Amino acid sequence: PKKKARQAPKQAKKEQKKPKVDYIGNPGQFVKQRVAKDFGDGIYYGTITGFDEPEEDGGKVVYWKIKYDDGDQEEFEKKELKDALRIYDACKHNDPKKPSPEDDDDAKEDSKDDASMESGEDEAEFE
Repeated sequence: PKKKARQAPKQAKKEQKKPKVDYIGNPGQFVKQRVAKDFGDGIYYGTITGFDEPEEDGGKVVYWKIKYDDGDQEEFEKKELKDALRIYDACKHNDPKKPSPEDDDDAKEDSKDDASMESGEDEAEFE
């Protein structure tokens, strides 16, 4: 008798999906991440340097600011950002400025410094 191929339970398939990323609700999570874009003549690498908040009147468009390693700059909407992150993930082994683990530690320290400045801590240093 022929055996039927076993199918994975539906619940297991759901567990395999990646969690959804909240691009609009938390756009700052991408700042300082590396991206890549194919301009047709090669892959260009850059860094997300910031973003513009959605308009307060209910706008849902966020623009992320990208600075490429060659100095050019561009703004991405959500779809372009997703594409650039995906391309970077596939090509990061060729990134001439690939972040090292130490860079991640530095970025964490920078964000702590920024937070303390925003909260008014360390204000005496700047008077």
